[in-house]
Amino acid sequence: MPCSPRMTKCKLDCLHRALVRSYKDERIRQEEAAEAASLGYDTEWAEYVAEHPLITFKDWLIGHKNPEPLAEERAA
Repeated sequence: MPCSPRMTKCKLDCLHRALVRSYKDERIRQEEAAEAASLGYDTEWAEYVAEHPLITFKDWLIGHKNPEPLAEERAA
């Protein structure tokens, strides 16, 4: 995936790519865990995923959001 034209001197492992890659790795890990727990049966897969929802990219982004500054830091 090429970087946008405004991104100059972007490294091969820029922050955006690293964030997307880490999400994909986690999603694959969760899917493999669900597959192992369900032994390949669709009903067990559905039950497992209902109890252990697979992460979405939106959830991943929210989880990796920079924290809001404290009130004292905003006032300064």
